[in-house]
Amino acid sequence: MRNPPIDFDGLISITDHLKALVAAEDSITEIERRLKTATDNDAGWRHRAKYALESWKSTRRRITARLALLRQQEKEATQQSRETHCEYLIEEMKRYFPRAAFLACDHRARLRMQSMTLEVRSER
Repeated sequence: MRNPPIDFDGLISITDHLKALVAAEDSITEIERRLKTATDNDAGWRHRAKYALESWKSTRRRITARLALLRQQEKEATQQSRETHCEYLIEEMKRYFPRAAFLACDHRARLRMQSMTLEVRSER
């Protein structure tokens, strides 16, 4: 089994990176298996196999690093989307709730945030 080299320019989505990571892992596993089960002592072949193994391990590290960055970007985008939704929700609630009721809800939310912050600090 021989996987073609990974085209990093073609890796765009998290799914692309995960597929490439699987291919790299498969290649690493296959090379390691062949190195362990090799019956001949062809030094040239063994040298090329070890070089290929290190190359695939390097590829795996690159994919993993890029994947971590993509996941962080996705996490930040999701957080931004939630914040935007909450802002729109608050704007709409201000339009429909009586002012006193909205301010009471806002006050209670702030109290909950403060108590949560104090709990986190006391756990440290």
